[in-house]
Amino acid sequence: MTTLIVIACVLLLLIGIMLLPLKLFFQLENEDLNLHFGVLMFKLKLYPKKIKKAGKEMAEDVEHGIEEEQESVDSDTKTVKPDVKSRKAKNNASSSSDQTAISGKKKSSGQKKEQTEERTWKETFFLMIDIVHSVVRPTQFMLRHVKITDFSLHAVVGGEEPDETAIRFGHWNAAVYGGLATLRNFLTIKCKKINIAVDFTAPETQVSAEGILKIQVFVVVFAAVRMFFNLLVNTFKRAKENEETVNQAERKAAA
Repeated sequence: MTTLIVIACVLLLLIGIMLLPLKLFFQLENEDLNLHFGVLMFKLKLYPKKIKKAGKEMAEDVEHGIEEEQESVDSDTKTVKPDVKSRKAKNNASSSSDQTAISGKKKSSGQKKEQTEERTWKETFFLMIDIVHSVVRPTQFMLRHVKITDFSLHAVVGGEEPDETAIRFGHWNAAVYGGLATLRNFLTIKCKKINIAVDFTAPETQVSAEGILKIQVFVVVFAAVRMFFNLLVNTFKRAKENEETVNQAERKAAA
């Protein structure tokens, strides 16, 4: 009886974890972007990250490293003796004897390199195709379960010339409302407030946006497992096809 209770508790815990929503808080102020990752009441800052060392300490470390390198180079130059002529004579004698042997090897190695480069290029090309095929459907599944909530956008369109500002204002309205209509075909978006205004006295456009992107844990896990499974299946199929082509080429060569 106790084992059943333990198993039931573990299953309930796993189900609760799988149903947890993962949250990505984003906030945009003109060119400044802030990203926070959250689960339940926990929140972690993703971007921008704080720099641990100050600028002065980093500069001191760099200067200290440069001084050590200069000292090591000076000590090495003092210990080395000027035996350049004897080394050059030995190198010339050895190089003249080895050039004839190397020239014969270069031709065979060049042909092998061309064959290996062609094989690696084909393998990488087909690998990219397999990755794309294995990622498309799981990505569509993830997008259907993604939700953007509490989305708000505030834009004040400005410009140097009034006619350019008016044209830009029209482009902003078309891009924002058309983009939202297109995105709603792939994922769920709940807007809190959208405000697009125009200011003919402002030299630049001011933009601020924020929202929360939500997705449940089981969606991410299921999509990742499906991607991995599709990639394995595609690689096995590709390996079988390569073996068949190699066997056919060997049969033709033998015949």
